[in-house]
Amino acid sequence: MATPALLNDAHALLYSVRSFAAAMLAYYLALAIGLERPSWAIITVYIVSQTSVGASLSRSLYRLAGTVAGAGATVLIVPTFVNTPILCSVMLTGWITFCLYLSLLERTPRAYAFVLAGYTASLIGFPAVADPGTVFNIAIIRVQEIAIGIVCAALIHRYILPTRISGVFNSKLAQTLGAARQRIADTLAGKSDAQSEPLHLALALQ
Repeated sequence: MATPALLNDAHALLYSVRSFAAAMLAYYLALAIGLERPSWAIITVYIVSQTSVGASLSRSLYRLAGTVAGAGATVLIVPTFVNTPILCSVMLTGWITFCLYLSLLERTPRAYAFVLAGYTASLIGFPAVADPGTVFNIAIIRVQEIAIGIVCAALIHRYILPTRISGVFNSKLAQTLGAARQRIADTLAGKSDAQSEPLHLALALQ
């Protein structure tokens, strides 16, 4: 009979294999399309990959939304202030600060979208201040790479032996209840704290 610990190890191994497969698929597609920075797609796969399908989908949507918002803001700001690099940098900084402020106000996973909106603007915008002619192409490439990574991660984690949050929760609950029952049994048996110390540690880590 499989123990909870073995099931956790199996879930972790399966998660790693799925994430690697999604990353390699994203890398292949980025190269096949001819995108310049396939590393963005690979990084996105590992960032949005979560242990459950629902969490992966949520993080993917917020990452894509933040990336599109940040890229759009950068494409608007840089050409508008192309002749005044200092003012352009100030406007980009203002956008990033605004996004950071919103992310701190938002106490839900939606805050990730605001973080990405600011991060994307800094990643694309500041290099474009010195070379504004490249801002649109870089913004498009960034959005494409992120979208490829998200789609690959979603497909693999959704359709290749998906892990439901209920299964992870039940496994953790079984471990915690088992450790708690053993702790109660040790207490009723009069065992010393030194004898039960490994169990105390295991229970605390649940």
